[in-house]
Amino acid sequence: MTPLFDKEWLEVVAKLKENEKAAPGKDWGALSVQALNEMNIRYCSYDGIPTLINDFEAWWYANGEWTRINLVEAGHNAYVIGKPTFTKRFGKLPHLPSAAFTASR
Repeated sequence: MTPLFDKEWLEVVAKLKENEKAAPGKDWGALSVQALNEMNIRYCSYDGIPTLINDFEAWWYANGEWTRINLVEAGHNAYVIGKPTFTKRFGKLPHLPSAAFTASR
């Protein structure tokens, strides 16, 4: 079984935490595609709104920003459409905030 997070990813998270201590409140970057893949992100549509879900959190892009939403509600109402369809349907979206999917870290 492959671990959810490899050593490299844990080092990236540690560096982000160090940066946050050095300059609180600054957004130190978005999650990488590799990081999203490692977190078992499911690409979904929730009433036509781009939504990302894993086993711990759900985020959607609505009203011009990524917002964390209720995982149970999203799990019941969002349809998994896969990354290719997600990208085709919603185009290039802004990066997730660095706080996204922190429950699984």
